[in-house]
Amino acid sequence: MITKKLLIVGVVILSALFDLLAKIGPISMGQITIIFYIVEESMSAIKILKKLGIKTPARLVKLIKEKLNDK
Repeated sequence: MITKKLLIVGVVILSALFDLLAKIGPISMGQITIIFYIVEESMSAIKILKKLGIKTPARLVKLIKEKLNDK
């Protein structure tokens, strides 16, 4: 359920993102779509990692190094 507070936070984040993008230079709708896709996929990856018990980037790096050393 989307609460009023969550909606306000989302709007603030989006406006900050668009301000940042405007400072970078002219952007197209395609670039905006790609940015939102990357953010969405990143959030999905974070959720999956948390389900696997990997809650910090350091833990993920440690697991990758262990797997590379096993080979």
